[in-house]
Amino acid sequence: MRHSLLRLLLSSMILTGCWANVPPSDKPEPTTAPAASPDSSRQTSPDESVSIVITPASPKVDGTITLHEFPEAISLSRQVPGAAVAFTARLARDETVTWRLGTDEDAADGWSVLRPHFPLNEAYVITAEVLGDSGEVLQTVTLDSVVALDRNAPHLFDERSAKAGDVVAGMTITSFSMTPFPDMPLSYAGIVEFAGETTVKATYQHFGAETEFLANAICFHVDPEYETRLPRSLGDERATFFCAKNADAIRAHVGPAGSTGHATVILDHYTFDYRPTETWNRATVVKIDAEPDPNLFDETAVKTSDVVAEWTVTAIEKTGNTYHDFGIIRFSGEARGTGTFYQENAETVCFEPDRSFAVKIPRSLQEPRGTGVCAANSRDVLAKLGNVTNRRGELVISDYRYDKRDSIDSFNLAVFVDYRLLDR
Repeated sequence: MRHSLLRLLLSSMILTGCWANVPPSDKPEPTTAPAASPDSSRQTSPDESVSIVITPASPKVDGTITLHEFPEAISLSRQVPGAAVAFTARLARDETVTWRLGTDEDAADGWSVLRPHFPLNEAYVITAEVLGDSGEVLQTVTLDSVVALDRNAPHLFDERSAKAGDVVAGMTITSFSMTPFPDMPLSYAGIVEFAGETTVKATYQHFGAETEFLANAICFHVDPEYETRLPRSLGDERATFFCAKNADAIRAHVGPAGSTGHATVILDHYTFDYRPTETWNRATVVKIDAEPDPNLFDETAVKTSDVVAEWTVTAIEKTGNTYHDFGIIRFSGEARGTGTFYQENAETVCFEPDRSFAVKIPRSLQEPRGTGVCAANSRDVLAKLGNVTNRRGELVISDYRYDKRDSIDSFNLAVFVDYRLLDR
């Protein structure tokens, strides 16, 4: 429903399950509860030994699961006969309000939902329903221990009770307009205006005029250690991201359209915008100290022998003259870094570099697709590493080829010289 460019910027307003097993963790041992007594009129040969397992994201306090953030995972202790399991939560103080946590259909070792979303600062009762092929309930399992969500950090505000004059993250609410989201219990949408300056560090992107929804915008992904300096609601799952209200005033400081970089930003008049449309948080940038990334080049002006981030342009093959159809630029050089392997298709292995690696790889100001690079020698990589989807790794690349042709499915390619997985 949303444009693919924004998927990394804005979290969906709906909740979904995650089809993966519970990862190993050095956090507290998961808490389990036995299956509830089955309703014989609705259930078929229930397995009363199965239980719900909740893996908390923070330590238990006095035997109670007290979470300062969302749980790491909620799962069944093992797979049982059935087609799927649906996890729900209800407010411990109000049995009429339930919240769907997600449905897992194919996890192999105990069906689970990773990072389940709880919308408010409340105590919840967790239930799992094992479903048959037609959606009928075969078995109901209830976690007897109440899950208490304790998220009283000073940068969080409660959508139900916040009001003008409240101070959140050192900023004062000047206008508050949030209402329940239709057909989604406990979920709120709307706009909250704040006054007060704060300083954050963030990576930024200066979007070009061709960018859908964000044309000419200058936007910031806040560094994790600075996220608590900006207000957010209890129900907001999104990454901490905002765009400048006064983009024209700071445009000269961040580099030409297409530029990315890192900046220290003093901001004021923060607008928290949480609505099911193409909107995002905004702020007035009072002062900015920006450092554009060193790997940027202008594909309309680059020449053979130019050096970009220690790579040398060796050849330019133009195939078109439009924004989306330029051609191929070849670079000689080498770079090393970490990131995440993924597969573009069954024959092509690719790599999404961490930011520290991405700034070592040439990137065009006219390239909106991101920093992923695929292996020119994918067959060799797959033969050595096997299935690498969503696997962390370290990589050395050479012979980089920037490829932007509209007529074919093109990928930026490089020879993967040396590579290894970091999460074996």
